[in-house]
Amino acid sequence: MRIPPSGAEMATLFGGWKDQVLTARKLLPEAPNYTADKLWSQVGLRIGETTRLDMSDLLWEVGPLDKVHVRIGKRSRRRGPKPRMVPPGD
Repeated sequence: MRIPPSGAEMATLFGGWKDQVLTARKLLPEAPNYTADKLWSQVGLRIGETTRLDMSDLLWEVGPLDKVHVRIGKRSRRRGPKPRMVPPGD
């Protein structure tokens, strides 16, 4: 059985990683990885869904919490990918 990390463990991981990104010699390789992992942990996006996101998929004006439009979502039994809207988290 796989037990997910606690909130405190996730805060420790991303807190240390954020400090590393801010002081990195090369920001460009570090920032996308940090952003993608933050999305995966808070929103529950799959890797394939994240790689297909565009800036136009971040809908800041939709609802009180904003939304991320996942256009190409997980495939559903023989019906193709299902689009969905998810809140972006913190």
